[in-house]
Amino acid sequence: MRRPTLLLASLLIAILGLMAAKSWLVQAPPLRATNQATEFDATRAKARLAVILGDQRARPADTAADDKVRGHIVDALREMGLNPILRDQFASNELYKQRGVSCARVRNVIATLGPPDGKAVLLNAHYDSTPVGPGAGDDGVGVATLLDIASLLKDRPLKRPVILLFNEGEELGLVGAGAFLADPLSRNVDSIVNLEARGVRGPVNMFETSRPNAAPIGVFKAAVRNPVANSLSTDVYRLLPNYTDVNSFAERNWLTLNLAPIGNETRYHSAGDDLAALDPATLQHMGDQTLALAQSLANGAPKTGGGERFFMDIAGKTLVVLPLALGVALLVILLLAAVVIALRRGQLVRGVAIAFGTIFASGILAWIALAVIGAFRHGMFWRAEPVWTHLATYACVLVAAVLLIVTIGRQLTTSQLRASCWLVSLLSAR
Repeated sequence: MRRPTLLLASLLIAILGLMAAKSWLVQAPPLRATNQATEFDATRAKARLAVILGDQRARPADTAADDKVRGHIVDALREMGLNPILRDQFASNELYKQRGVSCARVRNVIATLGPPDGKAVLLNAHYDSTPVGPGAGDDGVGVATLLDIASLLKDRPLKRPVILLFNEGEELGLVGAGAFLADPLSRNVDSIVNLEARGVRGPVNMFETSRPNAAPIGVFKAAVRNPVANSLSTDVYRLLPNYTDVNSFAERNWLTLNLAPIGNETRYHSAGDDLAALDPATLQHMGDQTLALAQSLANGAPKTGGGERFFMDIAGKTLVVLPLALGVALLVILLLAAVVIALRRGQLVRGVAIAFGTIFASGILAWIALAVIGAFRHGMFWRAEPVWTHLATYACVLVAAVLLIVTIGRQLTTSQLRASCWLVSLLSAR
């Protein structure tokens, strides 16, 4: 093998390895060794969750296992000096983003903090699980977070009420959330922080807001120290066939922020969603964000209106927020500049064809690969082996790009190809 070919192959393998390892590079902030009395304590929260879950049986709504978990939640709240409210209701709710209605007997647990009157902040998590796993992540992480926050906020002076809702029946079709809408306490709510999970490790993503998003993003940016969020992911989420309790609450037009970890999705809705898999650093990230948001919202009425915003975090350290009009103007300027540069460097049509061809050809290759693997191994194998699945997908992109470059792009210079690729990237961003 000639030296240039060997170097190119080594470079492609190195790029492929870095792309496949990116999920390991995105982590929650490290677990604190010590906590101040006013800080969320992930170790304490996880220990409390271990008591709540007990023998870690699956706990679908309206089962003996779920009754037991609910009893532990009520006991934990009472030990803090709170007086939890238990609502026993038969409720029905529509199945969002699909046809159907779900009905069940649900028992929501509610605890209130702060003053008795005024517009309230709702902190919501569900305590039921799917029939196949203990749900330490989905949504034990939310339950543990709310309990630790209750212990921190119960004696603090708050300007507005805070309602902690531990609802039952989310996995059946958001039945507990639907039941809360009939609760008198729901009439005073004007903002909600919803806690969910699709994984057991990694950073906690803020993946959904109410619309227009200027007000919730303003609260999020001001309150959260280690934000992980971007407007692209929130836009994509709206197109997915997934839903959370937020869908039930949407009719009230509350200011909304939806949080969830998504790392190691292989544990999601499975027997592996247990306490051993739940990363304390992830629990701390969720707790820190939720506590900061709860304090911010409970000590001042949220602003309304303000239009739409573009936003993205930078390495989980800060959140960049731009007005929609400014973002569009910057995109148009960059797009025009890319067109001018690409035209000056020449070979625009061929360069753009390579860039777009890579997108379509890699998609076809990935589909063929999935179809072949699926013929031998049924089920969601891509979820069980996420690293290898990502590796194969990225390999399809590199193979398609290299084949197109060495064929129709052989006469292009690096600068010509670079300008065309940037132009296609900006067109895709639109």
